[in-house]
Amino acid sequence: DGFVLSIAGALLIFALAIRVAWNAPRYVRIALPLIVLAGAALRLTLAPASFLGAWPWSRRWPNWYAIWTSPVFSEIASRFDAEVHLTDLMLSVNLVYACLMPIVLFAHASQLLRDAQAGLLASGLVAFSPHHIRYSHCEDAFVPSLVLTSLAFALIHTFMRDPSRAWRWFALCVLPIALWQGFLLRPLNILFVGVYLGAIILLHPDQSPLRRRIIVGA
Repeated sequence: DGFVLSIAGALLIFALAIRVAWNAPRYVRIALPLIVLAGAALRLTLAPASFLGAWPWSRRWPNWYAIWTSPVFSEIASRFDAEVHLTDLMLSVNLVYACLMPIVLFAHASQLLRDAQAGLLASGLVAFSPHHIRYSHCEDAFVPSLVLTSLAFALIHTFMRDPSRAWRWFALCVLPIALWQGFLLRPLNILFVGVYLGAIILLHPDQSPLRRRIIVGA
């Protein structure tokens, strides 16, 4: 079910960020939720609803179409007697993705740079970026595409570096889902394969045994 999968994806993003922030300095754990909430507030109040793609009603982006055709979503809407319009759903789903971007970027950048403070800075930069705010409430694919590709990187870093064996294998198991959703949403994301492989081969050789890099690369 697309709605259930979307909720699970959002929870995964929160879990990765909490996992990274758990051992970070106290001010990072305090500042991150404030940044995320401030970024969400800015997007909810300032981001204009806009259609940017060519023939937007002729394109069924999988991130919102999976929710639109979800039996669970339909049941919830009928229970609350809510009338959901397709155009509103298209824009609202992307707005939620935009609000999640600072969280997933924190998890991604913190592991990439091995520094939760640097991850916090990256999170703040995207949360308060005028460009990202401006396009947060549009129907086009690039906003959710950023979230999914960043999530894939975060999962790769988790598998390569996390000290918990259970977390590493959990990240490896859900990684194909994030990759597949990213490729479905924007086929050009297939070009990231080279970047993913570069990260696997070149980054964290001191913390990632060769066997682990071969597994995630395969």
